[in-house]
This record gives sequence, structure tokens and C-alpha cells, in this order.
Amino acid sequence: MSDWPVPDWAGKVNNEELPYISVSQEDPSEEQDGTGLETSCIEEKFLMAATNNREDDVDICSTAPLLGSGINTPTTECEHGLLSLCDSHFTRSVSECIAASDLISGQPINEKLQGQVEIELSGCQNKTYFFSSWNWQLIRSFASYLSAGTVASIILVSVALIANLPSECGMTMNWWEGTVFVESKELQQSDLNKIADLGAVGVIIKDLFEINKDGLEERFDENVLHNFIVYGFAKNLSFIGEVFIENYSKSHIVRMFGRVEELELHGLLLRGMNVSNENIAEIKDEWNKIAHKQHMHKKILIVTIDFARIFGPTMASKFDLIYTPLNLENGNSLKMQVDGESEDEPEGPWIQWSLSYEEELLQIKASQFLQIVLPGSVLLQYDPLMLNDCTDSGFYSNLKTLIKLRQNSRAISSNRVLITGDYATLLEKNTVIRILDSLVVIERFYPRSKRYVYIGNLGNFTIRSESIYKYYFGGTIVASTIGRKGIVDFKNFGLDAGEAVVIEMSI
Repeated sequence: MSDWPVPDWAGKVNNEELPYISVSQEDPSEEQDGTGLETSCIEEKFLMAATNNREDDVDICSTAPLLGSGINTPTTECEHGLLSLCDSHFTRSVSECIAASDLISGQPINEKLQGQVEIELSGCQNKTYFFSSWNWQLIRSFASYLSAGTVASIILVSVALIANLPSECGMTMNWWEGTVFVESKELQQSDLNKIADLGAVGVIIKDLFEINKDGLEERFDENVLHNFIVYGFAKNLSFIGEVFIENYSKSHIVRMFGRVEELELHGLLLRGMNVSNENIAEIKDEWNKIAHKQHMHKKILIVTIDFARIFGPTMASKFDLIYTPLNLENGNSLKMQVDGESEDEPEGPWIQWSLSYEEELLQIKASQFLQIVLPGSVLLQYDPLMLNDCTDSGFYSNLKTLIKLRQNSRAISSNRVLITGDYATLLEKNTVIRILDSLVVIERFYPRSKRYVYIGNLGNFTIRSESIYKYYFGGTIVASTIGRKGIVDFKNFGLDAGEAVVIEMSI
């Protein structure tokens, strides 16, 4: 047996002594019991594993069966020397391999290598990290599921947002804007059934209060009025009381507002209004005290167009609706009125269109259709005689269809088109009125919405027109005062006296 020289650098790191393996070995030329394996090479397997720390327990021990199998394994020239050993991983690996049995010729490795390998482990330290004991299999599974769940959530949210995109764009409107009210002179609960079925949102009780020199007067019996209002609440109707102010008195105003609270009314229509600017300010101050008080709907104040003209748009803007009777003397006066009112204060209170009902019955039907398609809110006068025909082709059914269309279409319910740009927000008109061969033609439109056209004959004679075809080709009848249905072509189009149709345009 010969001793191999030890290099000067062995067993040192930064000139400091380290634990080492001292190797003494027989002549490498000697073979071991016909196995074809050199002892030095067997030792070197352990030494290389300890030196490079590249093999794990299984890799080192997995060579054991081959060592005693008699299979000639290619040998290499081995290098021997003094090796540092400061890794607990190596200590465990060598210990397990030394304990393995029958590696060479059925002899334990510790006997085969007895006297050849001496291991000195003094001064070694275990290198451990706080995350070494973590359950990494569980961590990897959790991270995978979390990533997959996050991606799936993003996809689902994106799909939901796309699916819920609005089919129409439009401004946010208050409950009284763009809606239909009905004015009732009598307190018949049976009338409320048809009013609610029509699709109206509120009822204006005509001449409910009056303030005169004698004080505040009420027209209806308190019990009858209370039962009427409670029945209407069950039909989801709001109630507005009409008051005529002949002689202003703050005390009477305060008392009237108290009655509004007691009756749970949703607003007042102020008429007469023989008051000063100071009186208006007092009315608004007192009204604001109850406007938002414990109610689902904001309470509203409605003033007449005469009041708005006397006190100006600044004072009128303090109110919610402007009661405006339509001028149906002729088509041109109607066009001037609607265009003129629409030009004033686009961000101010909405117009509430009403009718005087001095026309004949046929014109009233066509006029009510006209009211419903105008920009603003609508006030219809309730006439039980007109609403008795409840057949599919009757006036009541067509009026109901038109009111429902108004509720669902921005083109008809909105009074302006909201345009938001980089520098400003604009409100543009979405109504065009034309008088063609004595026929009133009102076109309503809105972005991303269908276009509708009202054509009405407010005269007493049948009218046929070829001028309409210059503007429109045709469309489908949505509602008709006489029950017309189907597709209409505007070539040589005609209407009977007092007839009106609303058409959904095909182009």
C-alpha cells in the first residue's frame, strides 16, 4: 500500500483548515477479487460526491448493486487526495452507503474499505434554511389553482360586462321627466285602474286647493280624498295636487304644505301665482323643507308657462316642470311653439305639455298622440268615454302601446341628445317638425335607438300627400288612432280627418 501525496492547497479555504477526508489506498493496479473494479475508483465515487455535492442519496447508493454484480465497469484513472467535508448532506449519504450491504463480493462496504478510508467530520456545521421545511408540493398546487382561478374570474367578469352593455345610451332622468301624467277632475277609484294600466306615473288632482282672501280651501272631502290616494298608491301612482293662488299668504302656504305631507302627495301644480319675487323665495324655502322628507320620490313643484315668462328663466329654473298648453291653431303655430320652447334653457326644467280640449273628439285623439311624441313630459286629460273601447284596434289599446313605447325608447322620452366631448358637454335637439301638405310630421331620434315619425291630420278633411316621400320611404305602423297596422309606403300617403299614426322607420 502506498501513500498518495497531499497537495498544499487541500483542506484549506482562504488559508483556513477545514475538515477533510484522509485517503490512503493500495496500488491502483491491484484488482479486487476478479470484479474488474479498482478500489480507488470505488473510493472516488464517494469522494467526488462529497467534493462536488452534485449527487443525492439515491444517486450514490444506486450504484451499489452494480459494484458486486461482476459486470465490468469502465474504469478511469483516479485522483486521490485530501478532501474537505463540511456538508451534512454528504455525511448522511456516506453513512447510508456504508450501512448498505453486499456491495462488493457480498461483503459490507465498511469491511471492504476498512483501513482505506478515514473520515474526519470534526468542525462541520449543518446548513439549513427556514423555507426548506415548507410543503412545496402544496404551495405549487395552491399557486396553480390560484392562477387558473384568477384567469377564469377575469374572463367571466369581462363576459358579464360585455353582456350587460346598454343597448341604448341616454341621460339619467328623474321620475317626472319624460313621463306621462293624467289630469283627473273626479275622484273615482275605478278610473285609477285604467290610468295605471295606461302606463301613467302620476295623477294631477285638479282644483285640489285654493288660497284666497278667506284662507286655504279644499275641494274634496278628506276621507274620500284619503281613500282615493291610498288606492292609487297600491297601483304605483304618484299624486300631484293643483292649487290656485289668488291671494298670497305665507301662513296659508305653510299650512297647505302641511296638508301635502299629511296626504303624502308627491307635488303641487301652482297656478295663478299672483306673487312677487320675495314670495317665490319664501315658497321655495318652505317647500325644500318637505321635498326630500321620508319619501321614495322627490316632491316636485310645477309652475305655468305664464309664470316662467313673467319672472324669467332664472326664477323658473328653481322649479321642476313648466305646465304649457299646446297651441293647435294650425301646424305652423305648433312648430313655432315647440321649437321655441325647446330652444330656451336646455338644462332647465322640462316642459309639461297639456291640451285645452276644446277641439272635437277626432282631433283630441290625434292631439293626444301628438302630445306623447313631443319632447318633455305629458299631461293627458282623462276622458272615460274615449277609453271605453278596449279592443285590440281601439283607441285605448293603441294609446297604451304608444305610452309604453315612450317609456322604453330614448328617442321619444328624451328632450335632448347628450353629447360629451373632450372639451364640453352639449345638449342637442332630437326633434324635427315639418308641416307637409297640412299634415303635421314630427320625427324623433336618438343615438343607438330606432327612429320614429308621427304623422297627424288635425284638420276636418282627408289629406293625401306626396311630399312625405321626399323625406321618408316607409316603415311599420306602431300605433294608430283608428287601428291601422302593417307596413306603410309613403308614396301618395293619406290620412282621414283627425287620424294620426306613429311609424317606426325602416331607413
